[in-house]
Amino acid sequence: MSMDIERAGPSIVRSIKQRDLLNNWLRLFARAQRVPRIDDYHPDRIEDEKPDLVYFDVIYEDEKPRFKLTYHGHRLAAAFGIQGEGLWVEEVIGPLFAPTTMPIYRASVAHQRPMYSIFVLVDPDGHEVAYERLLLPFCTSDKIDRMIGSCKMISSDNRFQQRDVLRANAGGRGYVVVAIIDRDMIPSKPHAVEPGDVIALNRNESS
Repeated sequence: MSMDIERAGPSIVRSIKQRDLLNNWLRLFARAQRVPRIDDYHPDRIEDEKPDLVYFDVIYEDEKPRFKLTYHGHRLAAAFGIQGEGLWVEEVIGPLFAPTTMPIYRASVAHQRPMYSIFVLVDPDGHEVAYERLLLPFCTSDKIDRMIGSCKMISSDNRFQQRDVLRANAGGRGYVVVAIIDRDMIPSKPHAVEPGDVIALNRNESS
């Protein structure tokens, strides 16, 4: 599907904890001048973040990436109403979110860069919730083979119903931010987008 993706720097990330995770990734990227290995990624206090983290193996089928969960933080499992370890990401997020969410994962692989998105939804009690997702890619050789997702749910009035809120939520405004984080970092060789995902990058440098 077609999706507009803006180019952004690290400052687009709202959460201080997500920004710390991203900055650790960027330091490794700058040091090696390439996407880091997951074995080298050791942010401080990452154990405290585990309830909001997802780890994926990236598996290629006919050269197209798929994402299998190897770890699913308990807060996210509660929000989706399913324990996702061992499942494909589209099985966890369900058919409502998959068409608009999977291109974001594939874009991270295609461009070998972090992706940041904000999805605004409404819980069963009518509270608006911002679901902020940061995807960090990792590779051992020339292909992305692992990924970490940090997912935060934030409500302006500091209260919302978390359980199952991401499983079958049809309310809200959908994606209000979808960004590839490729500014303020060392450039590297561009990579083509995977066939089947037509992703139009917004080249308005003032955005």
